[in-house]
Amino acid sequence: MIQIQRAAPLATVQDLGRSGYRQYGVGQAGAMDPVAIELGNALVGNEAGAAAIELCMAPLTIKFQQTASFCLTGAHVAARLNDTVILPWTCYCATAGQILNLSAIAHGARSYLCISGGIDVPSVLGSRSTQNRGSLGGFEGRYLREGDQLQIGLCTDSQNAPFGIRAPREYLTDMAACPVHVVAAGDAELFTDESVCRFYQSSWTISNQSNRMGFRLNGDPLIFKQPVEMKSHGIIPGVIQVPPNGLPVVQMADANVTGGYPKIGAVIRADLWRLAQMPIGTKIRFAPIDYTDALEMERALQERISSTQKNIEFARRYISRTQPGHTHAN
Repeated sequence: MIQIQRAAPLATVQDLGRSGYRQYGVGQAGAMDPVAIELGNALVGNEAGAAAIELCMAPLTIKFQQTASFCLTGAHVAARLNDTVILPWTCYCATAGQILNLSAIAHGARSYLCISGGIDVPSVLGSRSTQNRGSLGGFEGRYLREGDQLQIGLCTDSQNAPFGIRAPREYLTDMAACPVHVVAAGDAELFTDESVCRFYQSSWTISNQSNRMGFRLNGDPLIFKQPVEMKSHGIIPGVIQVPPNGLPVVQMADANVTGGYPKIGAVIRADLWRLAQMPIGTKIRFAPIDYTDALEMERALQERISSTQKNIEFARRYISRTQPGHTHAN
């Protein structure tokens, strides 16, 4: 078990999300950055979809009430375990009574605390993820706060010797340095040609009205050829809707299941996690991509994740057979 001693707003329990329930009005939820949570779980010996704590503001202070391995992935977060500085993307072992203090987030927007055994909250519709709208899943369906005590699952493979991986290259550079790739939607023909060109050629700023449901973008409004009224239809994370004000909204992990605004395109899955790591105020650019190339980018990302997971598993096995020390998995 772990105890939350201090928590900034918006910390939640998340896993890889729930699927198969959109027809019933239940969204996906899940980690905004699934790459960080999958690799973090590999570092602590969990299944890829084990639940972790998603943190988008500091501070967060946690007291371990039992021995457990843990790691911090995603955006860099300044951290100490008692008096020991904790490195990102590195697995450590905490013992009962030790205090983990996370004090500042940088080089990204969201950090993940993965713990051996995973955060053991009840599974709701196949997922432990928090869906804040509707208070579904997670820890009592809400943000974490001071005094909460969270069970962690049984883990028979705690790692005593610290070891880590090099952060994926995207976390070491400006996430917005490369454009976010977008597959065009059929509704793009509802916009003026000039607006479609401007959508890709100009910069957009992530608004302070953005959240896990959607990233609202500020810039020169897009123009419709004529007033548009549409029936509500299904939408998923990544879809870019344009309301009457002409300012795009990118649907994120807590996206609505239906919406009636025209769609100019959809952010590809291989880039959506990267967009999720861009803080409010970041200027981003979009680039068009066709469906075949989007699938190839998704395949390449999954290969990178799989290769890193295999390297981590090899390192874990090697360390378990040797004296305690520090090594890197790749």
